[in-house]
Amino acid sequence: DFNTSIFNTLPYVYLNRPLLDNYPTFRSLPYYKTSTNIRNFETDTTTEFNGDSYVSPMRYANTIWWGNIPAVRALKTNAWNWVAAALLVVVAIAVAIFTWGTGAAASAVMISTAAGIVAIGALTAGAVLYISAGIEEKAFKKAYYEEYDKGLRITALDEYVRSEYQYIAYPPATGPTDDEIQWIADCATDLWFESQINIALRYGMTSGEPTFMNAPGNIESGNSLFEPIKEHFDTYTLGWDLLIPPVSVLDKHIMDKLTQFDPNNLDGRKYTGHPYGEFYFTNPDFERLNIQKTYFHLPLEYDCCSSCREEFPHRIHYSEQSFQEELTDNFKVFLPNNYRDIEGETGEITDLFRMKTNLYIHTEEALWHLPQSYQERITDEVVSFIGTGEFFSVPPRKILDGNQNSAGTKHRWGTLKTPQGIFFVSEADRKVYLFDGEKLNPISMKGNDNWFKENLELQIINDFYAINNKEYSYDNNPSNPYGVGFISTYDTKKERFILTKKDMLLSNELINNEDFELCVKGGQVYLFNNFQQTIENEANSPEK
Repeated sequence: DFNTSIFNTLPYVYLNRPLLDNYPTFRSLPYYKTSTNIRNFETDTTTEFNGDSYVSPMRYANTIWWGNIPAVRALKTNAWNWVAAALLVVVAIAVAIFTWGTGAAASAVMISTAAGIVAIGALTAGAVLYISAGIEEKAFKKAYYEEYDKGLRITALDEYVRSEYQYIAYPPATGPTDDEIQWIADCATDLWFESQINIALRYGMTSGEPTFMNAPGNIESGNSLFEPIKEHFDTYTLGWDLLIPPVSVLDKHIMDKLTQFDPNNLDGRKYTGHPYGEFYFTNPDFERLNIQKTYFHLPLEYDCCSSCREEFPHRIHYSEQSFQEELTDNFKVFLPNNYRDIEGETGEITDLFRMKTNLYIHTEEALWHLPQSYQERITDEVVSFIGTGEFFSVPPRKILDGNQNSAGTKHRWGTLKTPQGIFFVSEADRKVYLFDGEKLNPISMKGNDNWFKENLELQIINDFYAINNKEYSYDNNPSNPYGVGFISTYDTKKERFILTKKDMLLSNELINNEDFELCVKGGQVYLFNNFQQTIENEANSPEK
């Protein structure tokens, strides 16, 4: 409705689309650390100035050709020949830009014979800007040769344009007071986007061509002067010649898009024959994130309250193989898939040791041998090896295979490597073994078999579990003042293996309690009964 004013009544419009699943790929997306500082959450939310999502503004300018309008003349003069020649050159320039080189040679000639309305350099820069703005030749031809006559031109007709082109300055004139090539531009100030691209960091061309307007924009009044009334060829003599200079940022931007500097013209500008395209480029270096270390979302099946938080007690991880010419320490490089799982029927892995070129794995109830992947072949007393010699490619095998305990150990500090072999204590077997890499020898059976069977077991472990149905917290921790376990050492002077057992007995106060917890703080042991007993004691207290 052109009878209704639109000034100061422009609506604020936003597009809203319901999303049933906002982040459908959040479980597979990579995540990056945004800050190395600790953030204190005093409320439910906090502010973090980082990430891959930016909220930035953009001033979107659009330019459309309205028409080539000659001035209304009272007398027929030869001035129209000059006007027709100028319009012909404008069409030639548009062809040079939008044929992407096929019509450049002919256009250059027309430009030269038409008093140099535009330079060849401007054509090149204009083509670059059009290409960078994503404007294709087919789209341009369809817009101006098909859609333009179907009503595309009318889309730019609003109250301001309609009043501007009524030509009421000199009634009964139906055209402008001068020959005009009319362009209409509009601008949306400011469009705010939430995107992974920081639009505020876009950059332009270094050659000086207009590319975009900085955002956010300021409120400007612009220029409200009317067109001059005097016709340049003196057909009408009313009024005066008046140059309407650009005042606002939008005015200057559109003027730079359509004209370029020319010191030979009266107003210092000349028409280029086409508007420069908008430039939508950003420097990726400005948006670089700390993506050297990538994180991924925990699976929905992950139990954060589980007692085995990403613990793999039956898995051995190994590093990359080292070599002499390495530039980095490969022993520090552990790839995600560099691991080997063993059978879990013999308990958790408690120790790992090497003898000569063999690798051995100790679990709670067994001793495993992890062989190298090669085969030994003897030909004419010449020993040769076939294979890569790497570990973890061949499944491990038990040294002592049986249904009961098979030379396993829980006590890492009770295992000792000596020149005679590996000494270790097996509490479940009630034995002490010596392993030389080939033979497993139970040395505790030589004259002391019954004594070890009766005294090798840790008494506090069984008593604590029988009373509390919990494992003793300081098991296999002999260095702790309240810990128990085995400590071994080797006497190099007399070449003897010394084994020390550290054990404790529960007092009667603990034996008569049920469901309690022991805690150590400041060197003191505190006993916490179960909460039900604490409530009953408080309720029966005479002070209550």
